[in-house]
Amino acid sequence: MKNHSPVVLLLIFILLAGPFLLESTAQEPADFDRDGNGMLNRSELTIFFIHRLDPSFSKLDMDKDGIITDAEMQKARAEMQKFRDEAMNFNVQDVIDFFGEKEAYPVEEIRDYTQTNSRADRFTLGGIQIRNSHEIVSYQRANPAHFSYTRDFETDSDVWQAQGTVLRPIKLYAGGGDADPDSIAISAINLVPSISFDRVSSEGSLVFRLGGDLELFGGWLDLQNLRLYASYATDFDFRSDIIAAEFEWEPTLFDIGIGVYRSLIRNKESIEYRFRAFLHGEYGRVNDTGEKTALEDADFFRVGPFLQVEIRPEFFRRFTLRGAWTYQAAIDGLPKNSYLSEVAANCRLDQYGHFSVEMVYQNGRIPFTQDEVETLTIGLGIKF
Repeated sequence: MKNHSPVVLLLIFILLAGPFLLESTAQEPADFDRDGNGMLNRSELTIFFIHRLDPSFSKLDMDKDGIITDAEMQKARAEMQKFRDEAMNFNVQDVIDFFGEKEAYPVEEIRDYTQTNSRADRFTLGGIQIRNSHEIVSYQRANPAHFSYTRDFETDSDVWQAQGTVLRPIKLYAGGGDADPDSIAISAINLVPSISFDRVSSEGSLVFRLGGDLELFGGWLDLQNLRLYASYATDFDFRSDIIAAEFEWEPTLFDIGIGVYRSLIRNKESIEYRFRAFLHGEYGRVNDTGEKTALEDADFFRVGPFLQVEIRPEFFRRFTLRGAWTYQAAIDGLPKNSYLSEVAANCRLDQYGHFSVEMVYQNGRIPFTQDEVETLTIGLGIKF
């Protein structure tokens, strides 16, 4: 295979996955404000999303308290648990990511949010996600894949630049909604196949991953994710050959803004911030370096942190600045140590952020493939 652009690979992946899906529903958040105070607390917000994800549930839960009779419960238990977990794990977390961690959220805000932002009101790709990285994170926490195109009339050539991942998480288990928060319990297990592409670097790379994501709830950490991947990396001409096992550990702490947005000044419109931090390790072998001069035909073992901070003004949440830094200490193999620094500015073109204009500066080496980069690109960000 020669000169296959990431765009072609992306289209093939999407076409094989199936057609677009469209969901619709008509639940009103005010109907779930049981105490009539104009606010939805966490319990009311969860019940609202249960009804929103499965409108047929409203036929059973007529008083909208999230409870049905014993006879009805026996019949609907499996479906109810499925949608309860989905409401808590995806929709509620997206609200927290979007508005920040609060005790309760105004009904008007939730109504406006669901009219324009909810997954139930937008096209989806049948579970396929397009992001800038391969980790499973909530939609609001993820950053977009980056694409740009250059037409060189002097040389009569086309240059595609693309950087991102196509992944399809498969939920194997969801639970933990009633777990004791003082003890650690498994809240989700996912199988995650993905294809990462990078044509911003000088040599370019493709990384195929098949892995698992284990989410733990409770304890002194609000959430923590353990990820393990079997990975294969090559270039776009399929000359290099790298196989590896990758592992990651990522904590989430709501109170200090690790994983969710927090305001710098409480109860006042100001700047919001959000951190991400995780430990990444990779162990494998380079079977063929191809034209990647930074590698050697030998085993390698690298480990190090990934740190990221994002900031945005509360009065204009469509604009985000982020900075990220990755360091890999080589316990074995070449290069001995490496880093990757990234600074980016992103402005969403639509309300939910499917499309955006993005400027990205990178300097260092891409983890795993070790491609050396120092680039400044301006292009289209895409996220689903």
